[in-house]
Amino acid sequence: MVNPRHDLRFKTHKAALLRFIRPREMRGLEIGAFDLPFILPNEGDVSFADYQSTAQLRQLARTTEGHSSDCVVPVTYLLGTNDWSAVPGDFDWVAAAHVIEHAPSMIDWLRHIGDRLQPGGILFLVIPDKRYTFDYFRPETSLGKILTDHWSGKHRPGPGDVFDAHYYTRALDVDALWDFDNPPRFGDSPPAPDVLAILQQAQDSYNDVHCTIFSQHSFSRIIQFLCTSSLIPFDVEEIGEVAEYGIDFHCVLRKSVSA
Repeated sequence: MVNPRHDLRFKTHKAALLRFIRPREMRGLEIGAFDLPFILPNEGDVSFADYQSTAQLRQLARTTEGHSSDCVVPVTYLLGTNDWSAVPGDFDWVAAAHVIEHAPSMIDWLRHIGDRLQPGGILFLVIPDKRYTFDYFRPETSLGKILTDHWSGKHRPGPGDVFDAHYYTRALDVDALWDFDNPPRFGDSPPAPDVLAILQQAQDSYNDVHCTIFSQHSFSRIIQFLCTSSLIPFDVEEIGEVAEYGIDFHCVLRKSVSA
């Protein structure tokens, strides 16, 4: 069946990915593809990893507006909270769209992926830009926070991540943000109710939220620093722009041959 989510934004990102990989000749892995993989199993040698099983994802798709359970990918590798042991280390490319911002420790997440790539392998990321998403009011993540998340051994979203996600998040009109018509004001709509109760519950359970918040410009600075400082085993190959009236940008990292 034709995936109803194959819109211009998806096709643009897929075209960018295909400039760096040859799916039928290279072994690939998609993380968190849900019902919108870049490469289908009949298009190349691709496996899928996720934090939920295929059955769980299909149930989620059935109950989430705009998604299709018929398009959910077959999950090959089930990831634990901080356990990647099931995933082999011989992939030529890895793709993850709207996943990196969920990682409690961005550095550790990128290192896990680096361990699964062949030297010279490609990591293709699609990252939401806060200027055009529900993260509009959230402060951009600092390099200091990213380093602290790593050095503290963080393995699940912290209290600040959970609170900010539920307190600052707002549903916004993307077109209006691009047109600068009536810029949104934080006080125009209330935060999620019971935000403190949600925070309390997150002390005992995993609350999946955006742990890092970027614009294309802030991400570019941070990823360049992490690469040149050898904190992650990658070199920056390309960072794209946010398309007009879009919400995200792509980044291509190549695993260092010496890593």
